[in-house]
Amino acid sequence: MISKADAIVIGSGGLGAATAYYLSKRKRLSVVLIDKHHIGSQTSPRAAGMVSCARKSDLMISLIKDACRKIETFTEETGQPLDWVHSGSLKIARRPQDAEVIKADFERGRRNGLDVELISPERASGLNPFLKPTGVVAAMRIGDDRYFDPPQVAVGYARAAAARGTTLMPKTDALAVNIRAGKVTGVTTAKGTIEAPVVVDAAGAWTRQVAEASGIRVPLVPTRQQLICRAGLPR
Repeated sequence: MISKADAIVIGSGGLGAATAYYLSKRKRLSVVLIDKHHIGSQTSPRAAGMVSCARKSDLMISLIKDACRKIETFTEETGQPLDWVHSGSLKIARRPQDAEVIKADFERGRRNGLDVELISPERASGLNPFLKPTGVVAAMRIGDDRYFDPPQVAVGYARAAAARGTTLMPKTDALAVNIRAGKVTGVTTAKGTIEAPVVVDAAGAWTRQVAEASGIRVPLVPTRQQLICRAGLPR
């Protein structure tokens, strides 16, 4: 087992695997990617996979547009497959106060160059037959949105990181992030201790538990959501 590294990433979901990949690619660092389960098998595969471009700030819209470009070039950059479709999406409101939110999202999106359009409830129903227009007070079409296969991102980044020298450690419990005199010194795992000056807590739904094992409080509470995706939304 490896005993020293430049950086350790705990959690091999999309964020953790991508962090390991870019560290190994751009910095030529010795990186270890740890996961309690199989690599890329937990929170990311359970994500909806919808890239929603109409966000609550100009900065977030800019970041999401960058993410879209990353999706488009993922296979070219990493050499790993990624299935995605430029589907578009609908955002609706059933209360007058929520209609104001959609109007603000529309104006912000248009200002940032997004393909957004306020449409009637009837047209929204025509674009997605699962949606009935009754009770819908406002609707917006977002043409830039797309859908991708989340597990392929996590596994793809992890495989690409491994190809650049990252050590993958699946089925490995991270018991604690070791801190001495206010500085990170490594991670104690169920298989032994790995020394490293940098540790990234990317454990997804388990981020808080990983942090608390080292006396650090992360105010994170996982919540369940429901989302229906229909690929190939016509314009």
